[in-house]
Amino acid sequence: MAPSASSALRLLVCFAVVLLAVAGDDQPLYSVCSTSGNYTANGAFDKNLRKLTSLLAAVAPTAAGFAVSSLGSGVGAYVSGLALCRGDVSSSDCGACLATAGTQARELCPRSRQAVLWFDHCMLKYSDADFFGRVDLDHQIYMYNVNNVSSDPARFDAEVAELLGKLRAEAAASSLYFAAGISQTGADRELYGLAQCTRDLTREDCDLCLGAVIGQLPSCCAGKRGGRVLSGSCNFRYELYPFLNV
Repeated sequence: MAPSASSALRLLVCFAVVLLAVAGDDQPLYSVCSTSGNYTANGAFDKNLRKLTSLLAAVAPTAAGFAVSSLGSGVGAYVSGLALCRGDVSSSDCGACLATAGTQARELCPRSRQAVLWFDHCMLKYSDADFFGRVDLDHQIYMYNVNNVSSDPARFDAEVAELLGKLRAEAAASSLYFAAGISQTGADRELYGLAQCTRDLTREDCDLCLGAVIGQLPSCCAGKRGGRVLSGSCNFRYELYPFLNV
């Protein structure tokens, strides 16, 4: 039996960035690493983690951008992992992002038994505990464009909430737990957005997760020209420029 879930890695990060300045594909947007219970280099956990990240990077691109797996048994050897690619990226970009994530995880989180890494095109999460099927809102970051909309921010915020609410419902109902869309704002601008969940969740939990992160719009992104919240189980993003590959 896999070890029980641990609360060793709990974090809410408030992280601001100018979203118009796009980071390189090989650089994570953010990473969270556990600081206790580190593993031994070249030990059973280390070897299983390396195998697992390679496996996820190979499987997810062939499975519509999502994969979960676990290796090993018993305390000190067991590792579970989840890979999620943004629903609009190609399989080749998905695989490249996850391969990079596996390498970056060992560099940014050396010997950490739990970690979450978010990239623009993918997310990688691993743990020494079984976390599949559980909504993860403990690990969460938000990012926003430091520039504000030029006029009527309240109306703009309402338009963002309306689009994301629509995408929330569509994502929870879709087979890929992903939805993207475009809407016309009151200022005759196009607003782009996406919403996505990890596919180990039930539809109800996907909807719950997206409701929770979208509910942070007033505190994270009020009046901002772009923003996103990324958690360990779901995420959303909106922009006033085209960023979707659809």
